[in-house]
Amino acid sequence: MEYKIKFVFVLVIAVSLVMGCSFITDLKEKLKGEDENVEVTGKKEKMNNSAANLEFYNKYIEVSNKLSASVDNVHKHYLQTVPDARKVTKHSFIIIAIAGTYLDFLERDIKEQQRSLDDGGELSKLSADEEMQTTIETDFRELLKAISDYYKTADKVVSYYDSKDYQNDPSKAVPYDEEIINSYKTYENALNRLLDDLKKYKPVREERNPDDYKDPDEKSIVILGNAYDRVLDAAEEYSVEFKKSPDKPNLDELSKLHNNIEKILGEETAKVNSAPFTDRSKYMKYSYEDYFSKTVDNFLKSSNDYMKIMRKGSYKEWEFNNSYDAVVRNYNNIITSYNSAINSMNSFQVY
Repeated sequence: MEYKIKFVFVLVIAVSLVMGCSFITDLKEKLKGEDENVEVTGKKEKMNNSAANLEFYNKYIEVSNKLSASVDNVHKHYLQTVPDARKVTKHSFIIIAIAGTYLDFLERDIKEQQRSLDDGGELSKLSADEEMQTTIETDFRELLKAISDYYKTADKVVSYYDSKDYQNDPSKAVPYDEEIINSYKTYENALNRLLDDLKKYKPVREERNPDDYKDPDEKSIVILGNAYDRVLDAAEEYSVEFKKSPDKPNLDELSKLHNNIEKILGEETAKVNSAPFTDRSKYMKYSYEDYFSKTVDNFLKSSNDYMKIMRKGSYKEWEFNNSYDAVVRNYNNIITSYNSAINSMNSFQVY
């Protein structure tokens, strides 16, 4: 009897040790698995953060372009209407209604972006690396303040001419002219500071090799992503040159950059068309064909129209304004289309 008790006791201890070892082994495996999950998650977060930085960058490029075009429309029409404030007299005949119309558009654009940033709008929902986000948002708030100050000054100056007050007191023309020009310079400084910092924090868009991917959807998405990036980079180079001197452009350089966009669009579209999209991913190919590529085509058309007008040497004011506005508007449409497409691609699950 005593022998049986001892045997049972030893057996229980042995089973306990085996189970304990098994439990420890399972625990180690579990912890190891959790460690691996942490590493994978870290990589995913890094990838997601890179995509977030790119979306953040592109959106602020888009809104800064929209605001600068709005300010420039007002200032351009003021300078065309009052080319020399020193020559303004009570007998001058000045019609500045168009600048007043653009002032209304500017007021709307200022409110739209302020609400977007501070009242739960699109800008308030964007995120990026902390230093990048803090710097760019600070720059943008300063830009909005500079534009708001310009708007107040321009509104006063435009009202001075629109109400014909200059006919009663032409002496205000010169100081008002100096005030609006100085206010515009302050705005330009704020804009350049924002653009310089955006350039500093511009995310690197690395071109991936589709041959490194075996899954047809994954390969297709890589091809599509490379296409979006290459076309947008080419359009951005054009935009930088275009903004240097819209009224006196380097047409040879612009033409070269225009042709480069056409070339890259053709090359990348051919790659996208031959990509092995499956039924699950074809909608992204169709989005490229029906939305993005057509947006780029509209941009190229507006670029051609603009360069054609500028080559004439002499043109009507409305011709220049319309062609200039079309280039800016269509470039912003490219960025909007790009952001939408990248968000769609990032949300696609290959498996």
